[in-house]
Amino acid sequence: RFAQPAEFVTAGFRELFGAGAVCAVEWPEKAAGALPAADLAIELQVHGEGRAARLAAASDLGVRCLTRVQQEWSTRSAAG
Repeated sequence: RFAQPAEFVTAGFRELFGAGAVCAVEWPEKAAGALPAADLAIELQVHGEGRAARLAAASDLGVRCLTRVQQEWSTRSAAG
């Protein structure tokens, strides 16, 4: 876990973000200013013994990604 945003850059993680990459960042505020803008935000909440995820698109790419996730979920739900 980083204490300063500059640690994100010096650790070499910036190079992981690019075309065709999928990157998930826990606590993005720890790397404020060093990360590209998020395309998709995921919020996890505890529900009893399980978890619930809330996804929100933050860009056009995020909308396309979320639409794909919803289509996959619908297909799997319909297949039973």
